[in-house]
Amino acid sequence: MRSLVGLMVASVLLGSCKSKNIDLSSDSLVTPIEFVTSFPKIDLPYLIQDTMMVWKKRDTLPVASKLVSRFIPDTVFSKEFPKGVHPRFHALGRVKSNSGETYLFLKASAPGRQTVYLLCFNENSVFRAGMALLPASPVSHGFYEGGMDRRYSIIQNHFNRNEDEQLTYHKNVFVYNNAGVFTLILKESNEAVLEKELYNPIDTLPRRNILSADYVLDKNNIISIRDARHAGRLAFFIHFEQKEGECKGELRGEADLIKPDLAIYHEVGDHCQLEFTFSGRSVGLRELQGCGNHRGVKCFFEGNYPRKKVSAKAKSPLRQVK
Repeated sequence: MRSLVGLMVASVLLGSCKSKNIDLSSDSLVTPIEFVTSFPKIDLPYLIQDTMMVWKKRDTLPVASKLVSRFIPDTVFSKEFPKGVHPRFHALGRVKSNSGETYLFLKASAPGRQTVYLLCFNENSVFRAGMALLPASPVSHGFYEGGMDRRYSIIQNHFNRNEDEQLTYHKNVFVYNNAGVFTLILKESNEAVLEKELYNPIDTLPRRNILSADYVLDKNNIISIRDARHAGRLAFFIHFEQKEGECKGELRGEADLIKPDLAIYHEVGDHCQLEFTFSGRSVGLRELQGCGNHRGVKCFFEGNYPRKKVSAKAKSPLRQVK
């Protein structure tokens, strides 16, 4: 009897060990929870520098591309690895937050480019959000680091040396929110701020629509409206700076004309929603849904912007917003 019990216990232990040792390098069928828990546990804080991006094969776990595409949308990798570039993947680590989300660190590499992604899965091991922590292409100046601190804040730092050989830095801090996006909550730098003219990236687009114009509060606060590629839409560019430049926002996109004097911006994949209300001499801007990915946390896309009169003189195709 004792030997039978021992055999049963050994069988259970053997089965549990086998279930934990999932081979991510093969295209074997695994469940979402098996995929997530197969990444090795790591402790916080966890920071990776782009100068540390060469690991020995035994230090990382290869992950089959078909497994990655099964659980993570291809759009997560498309900016750093465009169509036709097929990266190889390696599992670096796993962290579970107090609120139930699990964060995975996944290395992606292809000839001439490599980076590390932070991927967020909910309590049911369903993918929710992903972002690159480091530039994919080599940089000529300074170095980058990215990772997560003990409060589950996502850190991106860029260090460089200026002409006086002083170390400068740019720091971005993100957090995950339950809307399924990483929200920028802090931008910080010790570099001297150089004032420069604001560049309007849609200035050369046609302005045949009666609403197409520049609506300007001052040189740092503008809503530029131009003709879109399709009827019933408006192209726009917004830049604003509030609280003496401490809080900034910027967004470029296309809005749908709901009424002759009303347009709404709402794109798939972007939680942000904006409302444009036009009168003869101005446009009112209102944030319908949170646009934290495009602005600071203490300011909003809002206000009434007067329409700027157009000079009769010919304008340079590369003119800037004054």
